[in-house]
Formats: sequence, C-alpha cells, structure tokens
Amino acid sequence: MTLPFLTNRLALLALGLTTSLGLASCFEDGKENDPSPSQTVSESLHFAFKTPDWERHIDCTALNLGFSTVSTKVAYVGATSASTSASFYFTYPADSSTLVQPSALGKYAIGEYQDNSGAYELSHKVPTTDGSSGRLVSLAGKADNSYNEILAVKYVGHEGKYSLFEIKARYQMQMQEILNGTRGVIKPVSGSFKFRVRANAK
Repeated sequence: MTLPFLTNRLALLALGLTTSLGLASCFEDGKENDPSPSQTVSESLHFAFKTPDWERHIDCTALNLGFSTVSTKVAYVGATSASTSASFYFTYPADSSTLVQPSALGKYAIGEYQDNSGAYELSHKVPTTDGSSGRLVSLAGKADNSYNEILAVKYVGHEGKYSLFEIKARYQMQMQEILNGTRGVIKPVSGSFKFRVRANAK
C-alpha cells in the first residue's frame, strides 16, 4: 500500500514504504470486488472506478486514513487496493474552518498521478484490466471530461486534536496506458468516492 508525499519523486517512494501498512484494512476485507459503480454516488464510504474494460466499487468502511500535509494549507490521503491494485491520491484543505465553507462544492482539477497539490484534487492509477501488468495513470487537467466534483462535505465529529469530515465526490478523468515503460492509448475513466478524513481543528 502506498501513501506518497508530494515533494519529489524519490521522497514519494520513500514515504510510501513507511506509511503503507496503516491503510490495509479497507482493501483486504474481501468486499472490494462488488461490481458496477452506481450512477448515483453511494452514501457508504467507498472508492469506485469504471474504465472501458472493467469496474469496481471498493468498500472503504474500515479504511482509517491518516493525516499528512502537502503544505500548511493542504492535506492528503491515499491508498492502494490489495486485490485490484487500484490506487488513489486525494488532496484537501488541512484546516476544518476551510473544509466547512459552502464554496467548497464544485469541480476541481484532476492531477497527474501523485502530483496533485491543490485542495480537492484527485489522481488515480489502476490496472488496464483486472490482473493486468499494464497500468492506466491519470493525466492532469480540468475540462468537461476531466474533473473531480465535490458533492458534499459533512462534519462528523472529533478525534483527539482533529476534526473528522466525510467528503463525497464523483469524477471523470483521462488516463493513459503504460505498459513496460511505454505510454499508449488514452482512455476515459469515471467513478466516485466518499472518504472520512481528518483536519486540523479550529
């Protein structure tokens, strides 16, 4: 499991190894192979994707996402699914006072995989097909066919020094196939997620 930090490529890999173990529970509970992400975004904690070749709705009820920061204003969460090898990396405001603003709802950019740094941006990596050695990686951009749309941000309580929020979103992105180091065709991918995240309490 990887949870990379956004400083440079080498730092991403090093940090991912040290923080991976804490995210295993959601992705190893045997529920992630439920087919077909719903057209309506589920109220359950989840991560869903649909490529031209396959799709999954991953149950994230047991996923315990930590709190790490890209900068003083932006935090991130991420994880990799043990059985599908799908990965996400999501950035969001680090402070609870920013998270509760109604203006947060709307569309944000998609990032190059692991390179998103703005609030509410998403990046993604997924096998080309179930079990494939090829990968689709997200391409940076914001357009009619490339966006992360925040639908709801809900305060759900406190945990120590953190405020807890549930963030619900749906997305569309363009992803490029990479096989044996060679970049190939670009494919449209869509999906949704709902995560419980931590933020600095104010």
